[in-house]
Amino acid sequence: MAPALAQFEQVYKDKVQFVDINVDDVNSPQYQKYADQKETRSIPETMILKNGKVVFRKVGSMRFEDMKRAVDAAMK
Repeated sequence: MAPALAQFEQVYKDKVQFVDINVDDVNSPQYQKYADQKETRSIPETMILKNGKVVFRKVGSMRFEDMKRAVDAAMK
């Protein structure tokens, strides 16, 4: 997912904040806490939040075009 996030950061800079969270990182309990709060059960998982609420969620990898469509819809 990291290469796709880097590509999106270029396309949407100054409009959208992208965050890559490794919920398996045992040295970062805040990641696990966040995953628990958002009920993450599988990875990879893509979530789009708008005003703190999940407006899109998909388990599994996503193609750039599909992710772009989801981000564009969330920005409306």
